[in-house]
This record gives sequence, structure tokens and C-alpha cells, in this order.
Amino acid sequence: MAEDRDKWKKVQKAFAVPYVVYVDFEIFLTPSANKDDSVSEHVPSGFCCLKVSRVDDEIFEPCLCLGADVVAKFFDHIYDEKKRYAKR
Repeated sequence: MAEDRDKWKKVQKAFAVPYVVYVDFEIFLTPSANKDDSVSEHVPSGFCCLKVSRVDDEIFEPCLCLGADVVAKFFDHIYDEKKRYAKR
């Protein structure tokens, strides 16, 4: 059954992390240039990241990005956050 396969059975091997980052991307569907393979393409138009501390439930200022090069800006943001985490 799919439900049994999807269950995580090794809970004892999990470890707590101090922060959780929730991300939501917004996209536009545009007509595909290759009509044989797909009808439309997903074009990212923005994202929002929200970082939450699992230690004291602190919610940090969200990061909102709209416009061109959204995916590159997302990865820049995540790598910057990683550097901040590593300093703590």
C-alpha cells in the first residue's frame, strides 16, 4: 500500500534542527514553445521565505522577492541564510 511505503519508520535517526524555512513560489503558466511535449511551461515570478526558530518559536522577517531571475535570487537568499546559520 502507498500509505505504508510513505511512512517514515526510522524516527530515532532523526535530529532536531534549530530553524525551519518555509518557501512558497509563485509562477505563471505560459504557452510552451515545444507543443509536442507539453502544453505550457511554469515560469517563476516570485517567492516568499519565512524562517522560524524551532527552539523558541521566533518568527523572522519574511523575505519576499518578485521579478526577473527569481530562482537565482532564491538560491542566493538560501546560501546567505546558510552562512548565517553556520556562524551560530
